[in-house]
Amino acid sequence: LADLARVFATEVRHLGERCAALLGRPDTGGLAPAAYVLVDRYCLLIAAASCLAVRENADPAAGDGGLLAEPDWALLALTRFGRRLGLEVPDLPDGVARDLAARLVDRYRDGRSFDLYGMRLT
Repeated sequence: LADLARVFATEVRHLGERCAALLGRPDTGGLAPAAYVLVDRYCLLIAAASCLAVRENADPAAGDGGLLAEPDWALLALTRFGRRLGLEVPDLPDGVARDLAARLVDRYRDGRSFDLYGMRLT
């Protein structure tokens, strides 16, 4: 996760530079098309940062078996965000997607939600 976090931190710096470059453009009364691309990238970077924060603050003793404290879900999410951003990210270790899918099937069978909380559904 630390290597992926560094990749995203570098992208945040690059995004800041690209946003700063927009400041020098003449005001045309509307956002430049490039601004929309940068906003999309920013949103994906915020989502990646959120994943890292959730993983870092997760309780391994949580009622859902500590799923959020394990790295697999964050690795999968960050890898997908990185690829959407066109970043060079490593391939997932073998079995990560399969193991995470099995955990989600367990949640389904236990009648729990697929969100961050794994709440019991009625």
